[in-house]
Amino acid sequence: MNDTVLIGGSWTIGEWHWGKVKEKDAIETIEVFLDKYKFIDTAPIYGFGRSEKLIGESLKNFKRQNITIMTKFGLNTEGGEFFFETSYRGKPVRVYKNANPDTIFKECEKSLKRLNTDYIDIYLLHFKPENPSLIKIAETLELLKEKKLIKKWGVCNLNTGDLHSLISNKFKPYCLQFKYNPLFTKPEKSVIPYCKKYKIKFFGYSPFERGLLTGKYLENKFDREDERRFIKNEKLQKFSQLANTLKKISANYNLTIPQLILNYLKTKNINGIIAGARTPKQAKENIEKFNIELNIKDIKLLNEVFESIKI
Repeated sequence: MNDTVLIGGSWTIGEWHWGKVKEKDAIETIEVFLDKYKFIDTAPIYGFGRSEKLIGESLKNFKRQNITIMTKFGLNTEGGEFFFETSYRGKPVRVYKNANPDTIFKECEKSLKRLNTDYIDIYLLHFKPENPSLIKIAETLELLKEKKLIKKWGVCNLNTGDLHSLISNKFKPYCLQFKYNPLFTKPEKSVIPYCKKYKIKFFGYSPFERGLLTGKYLENKFDREDERRFIKNEKLQKFSQLANTLKKISANYNLTIPQLILNYLKTKNINGIIAGARTPKQAKENIEKFNIELNIKDIKLLNEVFESIKI
């Protein structure tokens, strides 16, 4: 039996890198995540606090013990190891990595306040910094657990070498978040097998390759603060051709393309799929048919289709 869970992704809701999202749509989307998925993923950098705040406002209408909240730490706009420069709502922003013990505690307190909760279910290192070491970071996370500020901790975007440095020092993350979709299967080579071996849950993000796998975008008309604005129209045409093939297969099951992709990824037997949404309609559609079993013939066909695409 497949027990892959669907997790509501709130990066899009924060607006940063995705263009504008109406606050009404954002709140209603969060409410679908809290009501139907009961598992939501966020981070302070998603809208530089906006995503967490909106979740905190919505959380008041739900029983906290029924919801799993996963958020992150390690990126800020105040200082540390320079990571990248971006813009948000027309203003330039510099983003830094910082996971020093005192910074982790401060970040955790800020997230708790924004999320309107007294504990975080799963707390993740967003990106590995040069310093301090992963061992020092894990020690700090264990302290947060002792203080009951977090229940579990995990990591994002780490390779097997980094994971093994934790495991060999008796620190086992609860989960790893890593990009994973039908066109980005790199984790299948070593990361997913490693997680299975050491019983670390694997949560894949970006299942639709930032929405491009849906075939929705035929030409580049992305917002100036949307990172997809750099994609060339020729590439979008390839995605469109792929979508036409996926449309034919999804019609056999009365599914949308996103629904087909989610059910296809479910056949990979990973622990969770983080699927973002910009509207409550998208959020509902993603989960309402997340119980379809694809036949072996179509799974094989999809494998061949995705393997043949070079984008």
